[in-house]
Amino acid sequence: MKDFEEAKEEALEIIGRKADEVLLNYERELEKRSVFQYQSTEEIKRNKAETSLERAKKFIFEMKKLL
Repeated sequence: MKDFEEAKEEALEIIGRKADEVLLNYERELEKRSVFQYQSTEEIKRNKAETSLERAKKFIFEMKKLL
């Protein structure tokens, strides 16, 4: 029973860290959009868009696991 409780606590800690990471990425995307949307070259916009796409894919993947 003790092993189960320890595993449960560890799993919750991992989930919490993953949730923090997902939310932090979301906040970064909001900030980045407001800064780079109007003040960047096309190359910078493309690089930022690719980063955003990868983060969005990770976000969707994590949300599907929770549902």
